[in-house]
Amino acid sequence: MDPDFNPLVWTLRVDGHVRSKKALKYGEILFLRNEIRIDNYRQFGWEPPEVKWEGFPVRYVLSLTQPTNLARYVKFYSEGITKTMSIADVLEYNPLLAFKINSNVLDPKLGGPLRLVYDDGNVHYGIKWINRIELVDKGADGE
Repeated sequence: MDPDFNPLVWTLRVDGHVRSKKALKYGEILFLRNEIRIDNYRQFGWEPPEVKWEGFPVRYVLSLTQPTNLARYVKFYSEGITKTMSIADVLEYNPLLAFKINSNVLDPKLGGPLRLVYDDGNVHYGIKWINRIELVDKGADGE
């Protein structure tokens, strides 16, 4: 299911155990600290062309919001699903919140306006339609 996307009203919310909650409009995220990452899926045995992702690192969002001492995990919200990572994993794997793919604005069919992309050495993740990030004290299994 592709969510309806209106760039005039879409917002990325960042809240939970943070000192500074954020509500970032689509136009604002395009000007955050920008990085480009090249994915080469050949390491997973595939043969597609390389994919160029452009966006901002999750750890940059953490620096903007300043997690409190209670924050242990980062919970990403999408349309109907969540993904939780420890802050230690965020720092190690450096996931990207991508808004462009191969120099083009990320279409909602491909996960736009914002897609979480990273790999942990075993699995490549590409979670579509991220619209909220919450800093929490417990992981997905209640750790």
